[in-house]
Amino acid sequence: MTMHKLRLFLWSAACLFPVAALAQFAQAPAAPAAPVLLCRVLVTSTPRGNMQRTLTIELRPDCPPHGVAYVRLASALGGHLPDDPPGAYSLRPGQTLRRVALPWWHVEWLSASNKPYRVREEAP
Repeated sequence: MTMHKLRLFLWSAACLFPVAALAQFAQAPAAPAAPVLLCRVLVTSTPRGNMQRTLTIELRPDCPPHGVAYVRLASALGGHLPDDPPGAYSLRPGQTLRRVALPWWHVEWLSASNKPYRVREEAP
């Protein structure tokens, strides 16, 4: 490296360093995330014929406005929905999830530790 390039490098580093150092202080602190409150769900089952039924999944009425529930459909033969990508449906207050299912599918509610619990279906 020539002396000219070295001086240019040191000069540009000296000019940019204070800007980079101050930039981290100029950012506003992130607001703390609101705690996630898990809510329970109600599942109603309506027969459709051909062994099918419509599952309607809603949050229970006592769920707070910022609550959420994570549910999935599980098959007694193996497998879960949603499966691509695997995970769970998230429900917030005011949302309803409807799925047509065969008798060997059921709804599972996922706890904070991701442990599934089968939800009992009720008649409408």
